[in-house]
Amino acid sequence: MKQISTSTFPASSRLDFWQDLVCRTYAEVECAPLSAAFDASVGICDLGTVQLTDVGSSPVDYVRSDESIRRVPSDHFQLCLIQSGRATIAQAGREAKLGPGDLALFDAARPYALRFNDTYRSLHLNLPRRLLSARVSGVDAFTAHCLSGTTRLGAFAGSMLREAVALGSLDDSALTTRLNSAIVDIIGAAIDGELRAPVGGDSRHASVAARIRRYMHDNLEDAALDIESIATACHVAPRTVHRAFAAEGTTAIRWLWQQRLEMSYRLLEERQVSQVSEVAIRCGFSDFSHFARVFKRAYGVAPNRVLRGEA
Repeated sequence: MKQISTSTFPASSRLDFWQDLVCRTYAEVECAPLSAAFDASVGICDLGTVQLTDVGSSPVDYVRSDESIRRVPSDHFQLCLIQSGRATIAQAGREAKLGPGDLALFDAARPYALRFNDTYRSLHLNLPRRLLSARVSGVDAFTAHCLSGTTRLGAFAGSMLREAVALGSLDDSALTTRLNSAIVDIIGAAIDGELRAPVGGDSRHASVAARIRRYMHDNLEDAALDIESIATACHVAPRTVHRAFAAEGTTAIRWLWQQRLEMSYRLLEERQVSQVSEVAIRCGFSDFSHFARVFKRAYGVAPNRVLRGEA
């Protein structure tokens, strides 16, 4: 793990150095210290498509404004786990207050404010939007909500992040890819399992949607899946399928396609297939040319290049 500290710089230049480092590592923000003396450090663990960092700092405010977003856009989510101290995350009219063990998600594509009132230590997971959106439908609704470390899934996700940062970067790229995929899976499951019903406000729709998602995920290879067959298999009416996903700001079929594309990317990236046609079949795409087009539109690269490790 790469370690960087402001302690090697004169006190007068520490804040400028730290702000530049934070902007390069996460997203462009304004840093405002909340104490007379400022000191901070970070350990950076590269896990391939995701990045995990271990931060310690004196009290500070971070603000990402509309102007910052215009200058330097970002298409990442960030997940914060408080190790010690306390924090407040504000975004989209919501505010989450976090204590030790708590987690919260925020979106670097939208303005946010992150305040640490005390000297703190935290872990931060930088997540490409495509990875988390493929696992959590309507994920934008879950930013700036506290995922308590006292819940079963919150505690599990927090423990996993602590173990991952202790493990550090790995030399084996294939193993790293599998590890970061597993990390995002667990984070997605924790968000879905602990936040969806309270945030959605309709536990019945949330339960139905969860059952439908499980069925679709288990049958991704079935190219014949449609609303009618999904509804029949899950013992609900087609209109119930539509309503359950409409409550999350998406549709069942859109979610299904996201899952198929994400699984195809993972299979190609981890070299679990030898041909693009093989992954297309395993992920429910019967038209190979259509698969190649939608894959490139989604990820900006042809599937055969991902398979060859050129992405």
